[in-house]
Amino acid sequence: MLTMKSCLELYCPFPESLNPHVYEADRHTSAWVHTFGLVKDEATWDTYHEQKFTWMVARMFPEAPLSSLCIASDFNTLLFLWDDHLDDLSPNELNTGFERMVYQMMQIMENNKTFTLETGGPILSAMSDIGQRMPQVSNRGWQGRFARSLKDAFI
Repeated sequence: MLTMKSCLELYCPFPESLNPHVYEADRHTSAWVHTFGLVKDEATWDTYHEQKFTWMVARMFPEAPLSSLCIASDFNTLLFLWDDHLDDLSPNELNTGFERMVYQMMQIMENNKTFTLETGGPILSAMSDIGQRMPQVSNRGWQGRFARSLKDAFI
């Protein structure tokens, strides 16, 4: 017979683990978010920061070196911030804005296009930074698979 307690327990055959670089990566991602102006004010960032995006990534990659953990944390945080940005758009802006942003993000990932804050705004310049750092922690084959997966997720 199943009890309420047994129904609520989640079986996970893997030991719980947290990347030991989580605090350093979290400091990095906080500074990175501010560098690219991805949030409008400190109160907004405090709300996001309470969601512990870096901790989620540090659990996904418990053995990643700091440089890889920082890229993963930055990218994960960027996706959450971009999603919330999309929520604020009108239906007309959403249709054209999303497609244009996906196209430009794919230009970064597939063609090494680079945007600055002036030429692409916060989201594209932050994605450009991630694209420029990826070769430091991955090979071309992995980068190609990542770009295809990203494109599939968007389309």
